[in-house]
Amino acid sequence: MEAVIRVQRLGADQWESYRQVRLAALTDSPEAYASTLEREQVFDEWTWRSRLSENGTFLATRHGVVAGTATGLFPGEQSSPGEQGGATTRDRMLVAMWVLPDHRGTGVAQALVEAVVGWAREDGAERVLLSVVDTNEVGRRLYERMGFALTGRAEPLARDLSRSELELQLRL
Repeated sequence: MEAVIRVQRLGADQWESYRQVRLAALTDSPEAYASTLEREQVFDEWTWRSRLSENGTFLATRHGVVAGTATGLFPGEQSSPGEQGGATTRDRMLVAMWVLPDHRGTGVAQALVEAVVGWAREDGAERVLLSVVDTNEVGRRLYERMGFALTGRAEPLARDLSRSELELQLRL
């Protein structure tokens, strides 16, 4: 049976669904994010709604089950200094990418990246930038297969200075 993957952009009314998947991401892969589960668990409804109204956040389902999420941001929005890298106002950032473990390797990640890139392209962006931890070979290979290339910028990972976040870009 062929996997049916659907990706939708979330609106502010869907804040509870987004909260659930975001907290699951922070629980499953805390090392992948600049934020923490403890920090975001206490966010109020307004904070979740504003996150969804200020950017392009996408939710993927596979066979009708939540399978992952990714967000496109304007530089400077909800990002740490390391996430901004060499971004300009003509760029968009791909952040908060996560696929549930049972759905990895099924095409969900590619569909989410395509959704964020499409959002950026429609908005007139020139590039999409992202950061990937140097030990995340699977993620880096996915991004490179999709046309992203290293920019040469790298920042030490704040919580583990022995590792780095590598910046990749896709020119649109």
